[in-house]
Amino acid sequence: MKSSPISYLKNPETIPIKDNPETDTCNNTDARILNLAKETIGTEDVISTYLNKKLNDHALINKKACLAAVTKNGYALQLVPNTIKDYDICLTAVTKNGYALQLVPNELKDKDMYFTAVEQNGLALKFVPTTASNYNEICFAAVQNAGKALQFVPTIVNGYNEIYFAAVEQNGLALRFVPTYVSDYKDICIKALKKNDDALQFVPVNVKGYKEVYLTAVEQNGYALQFVPDTVEDYDEICLVAVAENGYALQFVPDKLKNKKICLTAVVGNDDILKFVPKTVEGYNDICLAADMIFSGQ
Repeated sequence: MKSSPISYLKNPETIPIKDNPETDTCNNTDARILNLAKETIGTEDVISTYLNKKLNDHALINKKACLAAVTKNGYALQLVPNTIKDYDICLTAVTKNGYALQLVPNELKDKDMYFTAVEQNGLALKFVPTTASNYNEICFAAVQNAGKALQFVPTIVNGYNEIYFAAVEQNGLALRFVPTYVSDYKDICIKALKKNDDALQFVPVNVKGYKEVYLTAVEQNGYALQFVPDTVEDYDEICLVAVAENGYALQFVPDKLKNKKICLTAVVGNDDILKFVPKTVEGYNDICLAADMIFSGQ
């Protein structure tokens, strides 16, 4: 019966290894673990478990084993003692997992490490100090990787609309983190909505003159009508565009605005939408007849 990798950890001397000049500089146990790591599926678990075991035993952890661990799993950096952590090990770790940046000693952090971290995982921006060199450029790189990293961009970064545009281009829902007072906010909203129409829920209802924003949303997805305030300019026109894109959007149209034109537009190709048409609407019989004829292919 073949032993499992974990059983090897309990008794490292049982690990089958081949002569390997690369591991000659390690002690015998480390050599066996490293060899197993290279040849076994799930190697990062084997290495991390081993390193953790050695930590608990307060034993010396070999730098080569640590580098192998973070190469497989960047977050294994949490198992590496500060006495062994050096720039190469830390940079290797954040290259594999940007979030490992939080585990890097401050004295080892520099601009290149910050860029490497956020380019791997934009949310690692959370661990980049605002005093870092080229901070604005780091922010830009972060939101290009993950639009939601915008939540970690402080308001002190003023006048950098390209960061906001880049964020919503990567993820339209990042609009929730864009300050409404920035210049070009309207254009940022439109870009966000073209990326993801669900971003409409983050457009403030008290913003006036945003007809174009709402039209963009319902042109993408008629269901976005549910987030459009009925006080907006030309609301009836927006409703018509919405039901033309998706007839089921008729359920979000106030009954007082459900006229024959809007209802006919909505039921085209789907008589199931008749359930959203008030029987009191003018031309109700004509709408039903049209829906039935269209549905039956007549």
